[in-house]
Amino acid sequence: MISEIPYDGWPKNLNEHVAMIRLGPEDITKATGIKFYEDYDDLDYFRVAICSIDGLLIGLLRYKNSPAQGTIILTEDGWYSPSTSRPALVELIKKLGASESDLSWVKEV
Repeated sequence: MISEIPYDGWPKNLNEHVAMIRLGPEDITKATGIKFYEDYDDLDYFRVAICSIDGLLIGLLRYKNSPAQGTIILTEDGWYSPSTSRPALVELIKKLGASESDLSWVKEV
């Protein structure tokens, strides 16, 4: 189950970049109804959504001028382990309307 969390600044414990999927914010919104918000940091303007999927806090991030296509998935610190968490990551992205073939990058260490 996906629960949208209104964006009011970046959560302090949501820092682990675990994957990038080829879907953009518009695709994710269409598949899930999750709303993306606009903000900026030292790098660029970005679109962001914070949500909880089955109790796991995740962030979805897309920088405006990124040359890479897709949306970055961030999780709570310490959640992802490349050797054990890939099946859980695949289940997570399915709930975002993506499939394993939509993964363009996955954290390896």
